[in-house]
Amino acid sequence: MTTTLSISQLITDAIASLPEKVRYKCDRAKIDKWLERYGCTCDAELLLAALNREDSRAALKMHAPPILMAKLLVWLSPKVVGGDGNELPPGFELLLHEPLPEDTLAHAGMRQSTRVVTFPFATPSQGQRRLRPPKLIRGAPPARADLDLMCPLYSCERALYPAAFLDKIGLCTVFFCEQLSYDGQRRRDVPDLDGGTLFIDVSDRAVRRSRHAWHHELWHMADFQLRGPAFEQPDAEWEAHNPDSFTYGFGGQFMRTPGTADPPSAPSEHFINAYATSSIAEDKAEVWAALL
Repeated sequence: MTTTLSISQLITDAIASLPEKVRYKCDRAKIDKWLERYGCTCDAELLLAALNREDSRAALKMHAPPILMAKLLVWLSPKVVGGDGNELPPGFELLLHEPLPEDTLAHAGMRQSTRVVTFPFATPSQGQRRLRPPKLIRGAPPARADLDLMCPLYSCERALYPAAFLDKIGLCTVFFCEQLSYDGQRRRDVPDLDGGTLFIDVSDRAVRRSRHAWHHELWHMADFQLRGPAFEQPDAEWEAHNPDSFTYGFGGQFMRTPGTADPPSAPSEHFINAYATSSIAEDKAEVWAALL
């Protein structure tokens, strides 16, 4: 619990810390009314809860830029969770997101589970939260033109799966963003297997590649549900169909050369492409994606 004065001072300090070019977008009188409306004028936990709810965040967005919400979230979270090992790791920026715009084409299932990143973020995957330092997933808001072009494509691919399948593999949320990376490595898609989230960089407009990548990442999520953290370990039944003396590589993160995911790169008829030889998990995901 904190005092009214300290919450007021927190808002003042947060606004003062913003770049001058966006500071003028903060309507302090209406922000104070927003605090009263959502009952968080004197309680940091209630303020944090309001900032994490889509309805109250949308209301605040009418009177303040997203950067203010990001600043408040980062400042508040360590104060609320305390110093018991759950505090935000260095370089962490909370993930701010909104629903798909109403005029973006998407079917109901896609619209319900998909969010659009509204501010640059750096977040650890769920399984990385207690590691120091964690490997961070980073991204930025997508351009509206990219979002409008690619969302219908992903919506069609998602519609190929029954809702029960998506529930079984634990897919909770899809985040559309740009400038996506994992542990400093540029990525088109990043699945957070423990958290049931899938990050997609919609700036990649290559249709075949984007469709294929969607199904590829969903298989990683299915594989994780089937085998748990051991999904990257040897699988005798699968490997019995590989060529004699073949050995997988060290994982997809070590095979990022352009063209290795294209069919002509396949070293033999046993594999979809060269990327499939990087690990058993990537081999299975490539086969699944090609089948879909």
